Amino acid sequence: MLDIGANTGDFVKEANIFGLSAIGIEPNKRFVDLARSMAIPVYESKIESFNSEKKFDIITMFDVLEHC
Repeated sequence: MLDIGANTGDFVKEANIFGLSAIGIEPNKRFVDLARSMAIPVYESKIESFNSEKKFDIITMFDVLEHC
């Protein structure tokens, strides 16, 4: 699962607890650093520059469009 605009990774954390293999991307370095300090797999990236060889069965994007 990929969470776009993951913020501090709360949803990614819960998805992983639920049993999904989840990661997140977030453009705000401060939020990424906070997520990483809690061992949540959130990467600093904008969707336009995100490059992954992985394929995702689930992609989420909560509260993102209103920030564009």
